[in-house]
Amino acid sequence: MRRFSESSSGGTATAEEEAVLGAEKYRVGVVHEFLSLTLEKRALIHHVFEFKEELGLTRHMYQSLRKQTRAFYLAGTEMNWAVFLRDAYDDDGVLRDKDPLVLFNEKLQGYACMTEMDPRRSIAE
Repeated sequence: MRRFSESSSGGTATAEEEAVLGAEKYRVGVVHEFLSLTLEKRALIHHVFEFKEELGLTRHMYQSLRKQTRAFYLAGTEMNWAVFLRDAYDDDGVLRDKDPLVLFNEKLQGYACMTEMDPRRSIAE
Protein backbone atom coordinates (compact mmCIF):
# COMPACT_ATOMS: atom_id res chain seq x y z
CA MET A 1 0.00 0.00 0.00
CA ARG A 2 1.48 3.31 -1.09
CA ARG A 3 1.32 6.42 1.05
CA PHE A 4 0.38 9.86 -0.28
CA SER A 5 3.81 11.34 0.43
CA GLU A 6 5.63 8.70 -1.61
CA SER A 7 6.29 9.52 -5.23
CA SER A 8 5.10 7.06 -7.80
CA SER A 9 7.68 5.58 -10.11
CA GLY A 10 5.06 4.34 -12.56
CA GLY A 11 4.36 7.79 -13.96
CA THR A 12 0.94 8.13 -12.36
CA ALA A 13 0.23 10.98 -10.01
CA THR A 14 -0.44 10.30 -6.37
CA ALA A 15 -3.69 11.40 -4.80
CA GLU A 16 -1.89 14.32 -3.13
CA GLU A 17 -0.39 15.48 -6.44
CA GLU A 18 -3.78 15.21 -8.11
CA ALA A 19 -5.37 17.27 -5.33
CA VAL A 20 -2.70 19.96 -5.67
CA LEU A 21 -3.14 20.02 -9.45
CA GLY A 22 -6.92 20.21 -9.07
CA ALA A 23 -6.66 23.10 -6.61
CA GLU A 24 -4.29 24.94 -8.97
CA LYS A 25 -6.68 24.46 -11.89
CA TYR A 26 -9.52 25.78 -9.74
CA ARG A 27 -7.58 28.91 -8.76
CA VAL A 28 -6.52 29.59 -12.36
CA GLY A 29 -10.15 29.21 -13.41
CA VAL A 30 -11.25 31.64 -10.71
CA VAL A 31 -8.75 34.26 -11.92
CA HIS A 32 -9.93 33.71 -15.52
CA GLU A 33 -13.55 34.24 -14.47
CA PHE A 34 -12.60 37.29 -12.37
CA LEU A 35 -10.84 38.91 -15.33
CA SER A 36 -13.72 38.13 -17.66
CA LEU A 37 -15.98 40.15 -15.35
CA THR A 38 -13.74 43.25 -15.47
CA LEU A 39 -14.30 45.96 -18.08
CA GLU A 40 -10.75 45.93 -19.46
CA LYS A 41 -10.14 42.18 -19.04
CA ARG A 42 -6.99 42.88 -17.05
CA ALA A 43 -6.03 43.66 -13.47
CA LEU A 44 -3.05 44.45 -11.31
CA ILE A 45 -2.25 41.53 -9.06
CA HIS A 46 -2.69 43.76 -6.01
CA HIS A 47 -6.31 44.31 -7.02
CA VAL A 48 -6.91 40.60 -7.58
CA PHE A 49 -5.40 39.75 -4.20
CA GLU A 50 -7.84 42.09 -2.46
CA PHE A 51 -10.19 39.11 -2.87
CA LYS A 52 -7.59 36.53 -1.82
CA GLU A 53 -9.68 34.92 0.92
CA GLU A 54 -12.94 34.98 -1.04
CA LEU A 55 -11.36 33.47 -4.16
CA GLY A 56 -9.06 31.04 -2.35
CA LEU A 57 -5.87 32.38 -3.97
CA THR A 58 -2.34 31.62 -2.83
CA ARG A 59 0.90 33.54 -3.07
CA HIS A 60 2.03 31.13 -5.79
CA MET A 61 -0.41 32.48 -8.37
CA TYR A 62 2.38 34.05 -10.44
CA GLN A 63 3.91 30.64 -11.14
CA SER A 64 0.49 29.09 -11.77
CA LEU A 65 -0.55 31.78 -14.25
CA ARG A 66 2.85 31.73 -16.00
CA LYS A 67 2.20 28.12 -16.96
CA GLN A 68 -1.03 29.16 -18.71
CA THR A 69 0.48 31.13 -21.61
CA ARG A 70 -2.49 30.52 -23.92
CA ALA A 71 -4.97 32.04 -21.46
CA PHE A 72 -3.02 34.82 -19.71
CA TYR A 73 -0.39 37.43 -20.46
CA LEU A 74 1.66 38.64 -17.50
CA ALA A 75 3.41 42.00 -17.55
CA GLY A 76 5.73 43.45 -14.94
CA THR A 77 7.92 41.89 -12.29
CA GLU A 78 7.10 38.98 -10.02
CA MET A 79 6.31 41.36 -7.15
CA ASN A 80 4.31 43.96 -9.12
CA TRP A 81 2.55 42.59 -12.16
CA ALA A 82 -0.59 42.80 -14.21
CA VAL A 83 -2.47 39.88 -15.68
CA PHE A 84 -4.31 40.17 -19.00
CA LEU A 85 -6.92 37.81 -20.40
CA ARG A 86 -5.15 36.93 -23.66
CA ASP A 87 -8.25 36.05 -25.71
CA ALA A 88 -9.81 39.48 -25.01
CA TYR A 89 -7.00 41.28 -26.88
CA ASP A 90 -5.97 41.19 -30.54
CA ASP A 91 -2.40 40.71 -31.79
CA ASP A 92 -1.70 44.45 -31.46
CA GLY A 93 -2.68 44.48 -27.78
CA VAL A 94 -5.98 46.30 -28.35
CA LEU A 95 -9.07 45.22 -26.46
CA ARG A 96 -11.42 43.49 -28.93
CA ASP A 97 -14.87 44.23 -27.49
CA LYS A 98 -14.75 47.52 -25.62
CA ASP A 99 -17.40 48.27 -23.06
CA PRO A 100 -19.08 51.70 -23.52
CA LEU A 101 -17.51 52.82 -20.25
CA VAL A 102 -14.04 51.95 -21.57
CA LEU A 103 -14.75 53.97 -24.73
CA PHE A 104 -15.92 56.89 -22.61
CA ASN A 105 -12.78 56.74 -20.44
CA GLU A 106 -10.54 56.69 -23.53
CA LYS A 107 -12.33 59.72 -24.95
CA LEU A 108 -12.14 61.52 -21.61
CA GLN A 109 -8.40 60.81 -21.37
CA GLY A 110 -7.99 62.19 -24.89
CA TYR A 111 -9.66 65.43 -23.85
CA ALA A 112 -7.59 65.61 -20.67
CA CYS A 113 -4.39 65.44 -22.74
CA MET A 114 -5.45 68.24 -25.10
CA THR A 115 -3.71 71.58 -24.72
CA GLU A 116 -6.32 73.55 -26.68
CA MET A 117 -9.74 72.80 -28.14
CA ASP A 118 -10.00 72.19 -31.88
CA PRO A 119 -13.05 74.20 -33.07
CA ARG A 120 -13.83 71.58 -35.73
CA ARG A 121 -14.03 68.79 -33.15
CA SER A 122 -17.32 68.23 -31.38
CA ILE A 123 -17.56 66.94 -27.82
CA ALA A 124 -20.50 64.75 -28.89
CA GLU A 125 -18.31 62.64 -31.24
